[in-house]
Amino acid sequence: VTGASGSGKSTLFSILCRIVPYGGSIRLEGEELKRIRKKAMAHRLGFVFQNPQDQFVAQSVYAEMEVSLKQAYEGEELETKIREYLKEIGLWRYRRMSPFMLSQGQQRRLAVAALLAYDCKVLVCDEPTYAQNARSLKSVMKLMMDRVEQKGLTLIFSTHDRELARDYADVIYTLADGKLERRELI
Repeated sequence: VTGASGSGKSTLFSILCRIVPYGGSIRLEGEELKRIRKKAMAHRLGFVFQNPQDQFVAQSVYAEMEVSLKQAYEGEELETKIREYLKEIGLWRYRRMSPFMLSQGQQRRLAVAALLAYDCKVLVCDEPTYAQNARSLKSVMKLMMDRVEQKGLTLIFSTHDRELARDYADVIYTLADGKLERRELI
């Protein structure tokens, strides 16, 4: 989803994640979004906030990943997976730090990785590549695209970078004047 600053991308994503009430109809896997219990949404739809600090729940980077991964792993396998994820996003050396002490780019990478580890079916990311250098941008996008290919994840992300959208999206929506315009990519 692309659009100018203030066009409503973050509001749209907040609606999709049921943070902001809406009128009309939104369907997730054929089911009306309003009728899905919020607790049942956890493994179906994940949301990476524009400000990742709003979603951190643990006291360390390591523990933040542990919260997401402990649903599927335990013991030594859990420790191995945490290490793999944190190394993949370049945060292993910060594992003992508070997520709030990381830079904006590092926080965004941690938020994306934590939600991918939670294994949801649809991931909504509000500007996941903001504050990333070229190497980190590729790392974040590779991590997300790997999950798209390997697990069939549906990824919806917003960006101001039209080239990034063209490089990674199957469909680009542009939000302007309260309307979404869809454009298929070949």
